[in-house]
Amino acid sequence: MQLGLELHLASRYLRARKSNGVVSALTIFSFIGIFLGVATLIIVMAVMEGFQKQLTERIVGLNGHVVMHYVDGAADALPAYRLAVENIKGVTKSIPVVEGQGLISYNGNMSGVITRGMPVTALKNLELLARGIVGGRMPEAEDRSVLVGSGLARKLGVFAGDDITLMSPEGIYTPFGQIPRVEAYNVAAIFEVGMTEYDNAYLFMGLGEAQEF
Repeated sequence: MQLGLELHLASRYLRARKSNGVVSALTIFSFIGIFLGVATLIIVMAVMEGFQKQLTERIVGLNGHVVMHYVDGAADALPAYRLAVENIKGVTKSIPVVEGQGLISYNGNMSGVITRGMPVTALKNLELLARGIVGGRMPEAEDRSVLVGSGLARKLGVFAGDDITLMSPEGIYTPFGQIPRVEAYNVAAIFEVGMTEYDNAYLFMGLGEAQEF
């Protein structure tokens, strides 16, 4: 059987000469070097692939595959738009989300916060969020309770069961001018999903409460 060029060269340099009786030290070290190099490459590629998969799962787990923004439209038209989206082939479900910014305060400590509201049932079905609960529990209903990221909670000194204050930059218009909207909420749970941007800055709440806030 005629060997290919690669197999012929490998056989030529790896096989011991009859005059030597043993494989030379140079051949052994060359083989070990190639083995370690290939093994390292395989390990690095496996680690990077696993990291990419984990990162994708975390991002999709909190944001979904597609995010659609509804701008300058009547709120009562949203159900019709959701139904149209869910009728698209390949779409399994859609979740209404209200996102905004505000200021969170507790015991004299304050920090900027990103608020995200969605139906409580949808919150409970976010596996990444549910697995990331490190204190407290998921709310059962819209009972003026919120979920706070672990980094944000440490910064403020907040624990599950504490009451925090949220201030909205939009405010309320009065005869005396605009004043900030201030609302009190109970911290139902502290979450840690392993993504700094969420753990350090996000707060989750029920959809109705987010719409009112």
